[in-house]
Amino acid sequence: MKAGLALCLIVLVAMPAWGYEIRWQEDKFPMDSLLQVCAVDLTGDGEDELLVLGRNYELREVFLQVLEWNGQEFITIGKSENLFGTGGHYTMAVGRFRGENLEILILSGDRAVIHQWLEDGLVKVWEGKSPGEAGAIGTLRGSPDLLVITDVREVRPDTLVEGLSAFSWTAAGWRKVGETAPIGRIRALAAGDAEIAIEVGQATKPGRVQIWRWDGEFRQLSSSALRQCPVFALALGPASLITADDRGRVAVYDLDQGKPKLKGEGPHLGWALVSVTPVSLRHGDGLVVAGYPSRLYLLMGE
Repeated sequence: MKAGLALCLIVLVAMPAWGYEIRWQEDKFPMDSLLQVCAVDLTGDGEDELLVLGRNYELREVFLQVLEWNGQEFITIGKSENLFGTGGHYTMAVGRFRGENLEILILSGDRAVIHQWLEDGLVKVWEGKSPGEAGAIGTLRGSPDLLVITDVREVRPDTLVEGLSAFSWTAAGWRKVGETAPIGRIRALAAGDAEIAIEVGQATKPGRVQIWRWDGEFRQLSSSALRQCPVFALALGPASLITADDRGRVAVYDLDQGKPKLKGEGPHLGWALVSVTPVSLRHGDGLVVAGYPSRLYLLMGE
């Protein structure tokens, strides 16, 4: 992503080292391009639903879709209104930003939209000004949750220089509560309880994955050259980091004091993986991965 399809996408492929296999895949999801995937228990049934943010370019359409696992495949149970607007980039995060209700936040340019799952469908409950023109966004868990975004600090002839900013919700709207110094071109972002993972790199060159911690301010814990190609999709799990790279490889790292140590790699999943997310289903935990242009994978334990 940039972490584009936070739905936060990752797929579990046949990975003998981890004991995972491809349980399901869809090579032509009915959207021109998948932007991001995320997984969360929206309906309160104890099982995650899959959120998929996708785009149809010629039709000028952007939709958020809610998918449910029926034991054999993901089926669509909800769909937003057309979210297409003047902003060219769309990114998503899920959290309890404004209170106790679970919210799906989508940013595009200077526009922000929040949806909730109410009764049996997606309902837009708020629309207003974005806290910033974000390249990627994530959720720092708290009470309430904080929004973390990547924002542009400097425009250079050959690249953008970005940093991280954190926002809380107030009665007057979004309020910035912290920011980093300029970091570089941030191509992917993931956030969790207190940690943030980003990938920083130029053009199509390999980059470095940085781990940061939020404790009222941003603190960098590590910077590591993990992959030999760009990483456009990141996810964080309990004491773990997941990367999905431009050459179609998924890798899992243990995190020890913010320092990643390779645990295992998956098989080749084609190319251009754009989003990854952990998912919890009734029969086990896995990963969902999204690949360009409209591929989805579910990886589960054997």
